[in-house]
Amino acid sequence: MEVTLINFEAQSLSVGTTFIRAEPGKGDLERLKFLWWPAAIAEFSECSGRRDKFLIDCYVPASTGFSIARFLLIRKLPRNVAIDPSPTVSAPIISGVDQGVSALMSDARKTWEVLNDRDRVVDELIRQVPERYYEPVYRRNVLRFPFVDPKVRVKERILRTNAEILKSIVRNLCLDRGVLPTRWDPVHVLVGLDMPKEEAYLFIGRSRIKSRALSLYVFRTSLKDRVSEYLRYC
Repeated sequence: MEVTLINFEAQSLSVGTTFIRAEPGKGDLERLKFLWWPAAIAEFSECSGRRDKFLIDCYVPASTGFSIARFLLIRKLPRNVAIDPSPTVSAPIISGVDQGVSALMSDARKTWEVLNDRDRVVDELIRQVPERYYEPVYRRNVLRFPFVDPKVRVKERILRTNAEILKSIVRNLCLDRGVLPTRWDPVHVLVGLDMPKEEAYLFIGRSRIKSRALSLYVFRTSLKDRVSEYLRYC
């Protein structure tokens, strides 16, 4: 992956993408580190009959090889989301990432295959999803049967429940049947990182949206070193 530095006055247009308009407040500009993050805006109207827009993360799955991450990070966008030809905030732009629809379809096939393999699904979710995302919560007075840790059983149940949720996401977009999205526009979305708190935010218009899943992928996987390297350019 590459980092494209922009001269904010010149507003370089050489990245070959557009930008979701972002208007962070003064406090966020002072407190957070920012990156323009590779993504895409997709519509699946042929499947649902609705013109809902979805933000599809392209950077995390491309960088980690975790196909499941693409569907954990999917987010519905407001219908009036504004798109600009140049960035509205001066920040490094992550480039050199596959933002094509073929990458989405490949990840959908891999994810669907895993989610329907009862023998593999738990191990793959453990491998591909940061642990704190599914960390089980249970009372201390849980009855402990010999040789069975209730925490392990609870974790497995959580993971299998999450697998069913992920299956519904893939199915509801008709990606289980290989139906292509009716719209696919590569974009960059502004991500703000609170380094001390290890939190990640998406900025869409004037909205700041905390993303627990993105926070965990950024700060609890190998992405942390990559992101820290990019932020050297700030």
